[in-house]
Amino acid sequence: SNHHHRRRIIFKNTRRNYQGMFAIREVVILVLLVLILQLQFISVLAHGNFFDFFFYDAAASECYKCRMKTNKEGYSGGGFADFQGRGSWLKFQVYNAHHYKNINLLLAVRYAAGGNDRPVNVFIDDEFIGSLNLKSTGNWNTWHIETIPILLFGNKPAERFSIRLEANESSGPNIDMITLIPVGEISTPLPTPNQPTRNPLSLAPPKPISNPTFNPVVTPTPSPIVPTPPPIVSTPSPIASTPSPILPTPSPISPTPSPVSLPMYAVGPFKQVVLLKGGESFDRGEFRSSLNGKYQFGLDRTNGILMLKDNTGKIIWSASKSRGSRKAYMQTDGNFLTRLSNGRKTWKSATSQNEGAKLIIDDGGQVTIWSSQNTALWLAGIPRGEYYDGPPSASLSYPLRGAFYYPWYPETWSVNGKPVSYSPTLGDKYSSGDPIVQQTHVNALNHIHVDVAIASWWGIDEKLERARLMNLMDKSIGTPLKWSVYQEQERFTTESPQDIRKNTLEYLEKWYTWHPSWAHIDNRPIIFLFNEGNCDVAKRWSLASNNTWYVVLKLFSGFKSCEYQPDHWHQYGPSSAVSHVKGHSFAVSPGFKLANMKEAKLPRLSESTFRANVQKMVNSGENWQLVTTFNEWGEGTAVEAAYDWGSGTDSGEYG
Repeated sequence: SNHHHRRRIIFKNTRRNYQGMFAIREVVILVLLVLILQLQFISVLAHGNFFDFFFYDAAASECYKCRMKTNKEGYSGGGFADFQGRGSWLKFQVYNAHHYKNINLLLAVRYAAGGNDRPVNVFIDDEFIGSLNLKSTGNWNTWHIETIPILLFGNKPAERFSIRLEANESSGPNIDMITLIPVGEISTPLPTPNQPTRNPLSLAPPKPISNPTFNPVVTPTPSPIVPTPPPIVSTPSPIASTPSPILPTPSPISPTPSPVSLPMYAVGPFKQVVLLKGGESFDRGEFRSSLNGKYQFGLDRTNGILMLKDNTGKIIWSASKSRGSRKAYMQTDGNFLTRLSNGRKTWKSATSQNEGAKLIIDDGGQVTIWSSQNTALWLAGIPRGEYYDGPPSASLSYPLRGAFYYPWYPETWSVNGKPVSYSPTLGDKYSSGDPIVQQTHVNALNHIHVDVAIASWWGIDEKLERARLMNLMDKSIGTPLKWSVYQEQERFTTESPQDIRKNTLEYLEKWYTWHPSWAHIDNRPIIFLFNEGNCDVAKRWSLASNNTWYVVLKLFSGFKSCEYQPDHWHQYGPSSAVSHVKGHSFAVSPGFKLANMKEAKLPRLSESTFRANVQKMVNSGENWQLVTTFNEWGEGTAVEAAYDWGSGTDSGEYG
């Protein structure tokens, strides 16, 4: 199979208490650091600038080209970061709630370095401040501490800043944690350091977002169906030609919003109330209620599980991984998480890099993390389909053009630590949860006449699927574009028909298939599968569907001889420029190069060759005419606009 599941390791940022065991050398160093702190303590207090943060765990940081591990002795927290080569880095977010300034800090790094010295460059908010030589510790189970002085902001305080450690002359160390020691106020800046030993790629300025020039179908702006936005905030209009990269900041969510008129296909409106803002938390046993009193959200007193329940005690949603948690936090970066009494993280929403996000609950029984851009980032609770009594979308007729779509960014901008090979015009590391990205993609898919966008789907609660897919479908209302999913986990499992029905089909029916933007044929919702090759899969899915779903399986050798036949077959083979199986499907690919490949398996086609292949696809008249893919950047198969093949429009050379 050419299709791979990839995941970038992201570890969220938080302060923690240091609980590790130290070697004698480390104890001596820390004692000296404390003495320094005590000498400066009176001066610091006199100026009101005592710093209230100390220890930052590597397991609570953002990690690029490194891996979190627990296979060495002596680390102190949830794990340590194992750097994987030059250019790999670890970034910590530090919060300066009181806007302290002119503070001289001592940055202490606890690390292990087997063999040679492992120097790192140190950056504050991506500005180089010096190099720190992490000397050899003799082996990877021995941990030492090295320090470097830094100045916090001079006379320009800020609420938060980042500290980044980047390997520069070796494959890098293992890092356990950093410690910040405040040592007083100073009046002159530190000496200007030498330039970094290399020019970090991560410091390159971002490429500008080009303005789309394609013209989508213009329709009245519908209100999103799931979830209902804060009613006092007007829903942003679809981007028809030139989107602004920054949406206006919405007004705060009001507990008593004014009613709004919604189109006939929408549900609600449901009144909403803010449960948590950034920096706020609630404790085990504490539940917070919707305005109508029907729904409560909090940590169960008995087992510490995060859950949403109704006023009869029925559990609507729960996060089983949060079991035993003592506290739930809404971080200022938009990430919502739970922790044990010792500070260890048990569950997270994976919605960081969204400052200003809020956790809200509404009277319809949904809990949502709502961004400052008026977009749902994460949601759980009662599907809006429980309230919707309108018709599903009209059945589609063959031939149909489909495009495989991947709503899994920024989680998969690298393959085995290697960055993707091309640069999309929306940004090298855009987010699938960004409303600008979502609207631009819907516009582009309409522009290239896609009837069905087939979204990669890894199962319940994976890759923020509910919020991302619902947002995309909401933005497609009133356009020809419809949606389905590419069920990816079938190749890893052999579920019974009953389990398929329970774990996939019933879930999709509750959350998605009622939506006006879900694709149907013969009044049945469409589902595509990326399956392995044997007749058993055809039997299990035919029995599970029981003719209530339109099932499209990936074909395999001998598929025609299977006793049970799905509704249709397709081929997914992006390493071939053309994949034509007569009577079933015709697929085109612009090229194939995994990010970690030295040579392309299918070199990128010229515009003229790709257009000729598309014309062959159209001339074939096959029922399914498929584009592999719209935006699978890790495999280099995207036709989405990119700087590498730009045509001056956001549809790109291949659109």
